[in-house]
Amino acid sequence: MLDRERCEFVLREHGEPRETGQLVPEVLDGVDLDPYVRPELVLGDRLRERLLGGQPVFR
Repeated sequence: MLDRERCEFVLREHGEPRETGQLVPEVLDGVDLDPYVRPELVLGDRLRERLLGGQPVFR
C-alpha cells in the first residue's frame, strides 16, 4: 500500500513489516531510470503485476 502522505510504500508479509530492499530484484530494477516518471508509480505497477500473477514480491 502506498502512503501518499509520506510518498512511501507500507510493505508487509504475513502481517510483519518488510523493507523495500527486501523486494525481489525484478521489482526494483531500473525503477528510477526515467526522471519524468515517479519511481513509486513504476514500483506500484510492478508489485501489482507480480501479485496478480501469483509471483513472490519478497526475497
